[in-house]
Amino acid sequence: MKKFISLLLSLGMVVSMAACGYDEEPDGPSGGNSEIENIYNLPGKDKTELKVINFHGGVGSVWIDEAAERFAQLKQNESYATGKKGIYINIDKSMTPNTSQMANSAYALYFDERFSDVNALAQAGLLLPITDIVKDQTRVGGVLEDKLFEQVKGSLKGNDGEYYGLPHYEFYGGMSYNRKVFDSAMAYFAADEATDKWEYPSTKYGSAYMVNDLNTKKSKGPDGEYDTEDDGLPCSLQELIILMDYFKTQTAYDPAIVSGQYQNYINYTIAGLWSALAGKEQMENYYNCTGEIEVIDYENNGGFSNENLFPGIDYIKKPYTKKVTMTESTGYLGNDMVAKYYALAMLEIFEKEGFYSPDSYIPTRNHYDAHKNLYYDGAGQYEKAAMLLEASYWYTESRINGGLNDYKIVTGKNPDNLDLRVMPLPTNCYTEGATGKEDCLLDIAQTFAMINGNIKNNEELKRAAKEFLAFLYSEDELQRFTVSTGMSRAISYELTKEQKENINPFYLELLDKRDNVVYYSGSTKAFRLAKTSIRIELDGPVLKPGGKESPFGYFQGGTKNSNGTYATGAQYVMGLLRITAKEWGGIYTA
Repeated sequence: MKKFISLLLSLGMVVSMAACGYDEEPDGPSGGNSEIENIYNLPGKDKTELKVINFHGGVGSVWIDEAAERFAQLKQNESYATGKKGIYINIDKSMTPNTSQMANSAYALYFDERFSDVNALAQAGLLLPITDIVKDQTRVGGVLEDKLFEQVKGSLKGNDGEYYGLPHYEFYGGMSYNRKVFDSAMAYFAADEATDKWEYPSTKYGSAYMVNDLNTKKSKGPDGEYDTEDDGLPCSLQELIILMDYFKTQTAYDPAIVSGQYQNYINYTIAGLWSALAGKEQMENYYNCTGEIEVIDYENNGGFSNENLFPGIDYIKKPYTKKVTMTESTGYLGNDMVAKYYALAMLEIFEKEGFYSPDSYIPTRNHYDAHKNLYYDGAGQYEKAAMLLEASYWYTESRINGGLNDYKIVTGKNPDNLDLRVMPLPTNCYTEGATGKEDCLLDIAQTFAMINGNIKNNEELKRAAKEFLAFLYSEDELQRFTVSTGMSRAISYELTKEQKENINPFYLELLDKRDNVVYYSGSTKAFRLAKTSIRIELDGPVLKPGGKESPFGYFQGGTKNSNGTYATGAQYVMGLLRITAKEWGGIYTA
């Protein structure tokens, strides 16, 4: 017998009429208002002025405002040029730092996200080498080069082996969920041995046992262990489908929301599911061009059988697979990974089975609106949604935009009391016989700090820029950065217990998983030369398959092929994403 749940949340969420924009700063830990009064970092005719441009999305600018004030205080009596004393860090908070115009730019220091390629900019002579900062033996806390994660070092260098950039912040693709909604809906799978469980007999996708109340013993979750953060959450794609159906049919919540204006944000979820299903070893093998990965065997009947992959879904077929050994010359095979197909298949299923909120199809609803679908609980113009398809920076962005601030102003409640979490993603395809494994997080940020090469003959600005950059990457400032933003950098540094207590739980969970992060390598020549062919974002094949911004557009509507698959479904998109040996040869040569 089906169990229907009446959801009566009393969170008192209401929507604000504040306009969306980037003019508001975050509030509270992990993106908090500046606690430092702006006394020292002020312009002055006798001061050295260092112009900095900071990408204002993602982590915002509070972190650099505060750091600039501390640096200006530290250097208030320093002279960088004859007749001058002190320094003013003039920060431009921009969404479009344009590194292609660096040669003629007045900005000495750049913080940019994804749009920059340190290696390419270095080869074009646009960057100042910073090897002296990276290898400084006098740095308190140890030489920075020794603390850089090995996987990112290649992406920070030019072909001459010199360092030209430092890693800024990292973020990961995936999904987030409202834990209080899950609790109210009792949307958790029960452990096999639980006695107080009930069968949810989804007539289409198979059945599953759910918890009867929050005291029911939950399943092990994706990691395969009891008494961990992901207990009761889907361990397989099959269970994720059932969970989506559960929210759709048994609750007042839409299962998932993606921005209607930026539907390409599903690319983040593709990246998250792809890496979670493939696992850390395969993802590292892919990006380091070594070891084995599992790919679709396109030489076997075109790569796909006529057997359905999941119960109740006749348009997603099981692929034929094989293991291949990665080398730099076969790097193109990574785009054939079966885990990527499974991720695409899930996004097609979300679309075809009606799991998205209707708000996902409103072109004027941006990503900030989608955030509010997750935590405004249906107030105002927003539908209720249990899960959000976004990258992990969204929580800080929601603070920057004012969504969480509005919640606090209107309800009088602290937004940090909302239980919003990053969702551990399934690590298996099927439920039956599934064994858990640790989640793998794929860093898709590719964000860098760089010094403009056009100041190489300006001793005043060159010294000021290098000293400020070295200051920002000191041990103390690395810690302060993470406390302020919740984000980490691909550098080994520790946080104190007190510092962790000042980081929102949304990000603490990710910080605890840093051993499971895989970075775009940059350590092999193949991927330094072929980055645009493997990127999840920007001009790569995942972002614009066949010219579309994302697979989302393909998955809507469409006619069926003779074998039941949709003509523009996951199989079709996988074909668009493929890189042939000939194409790879044009990109990469040994």
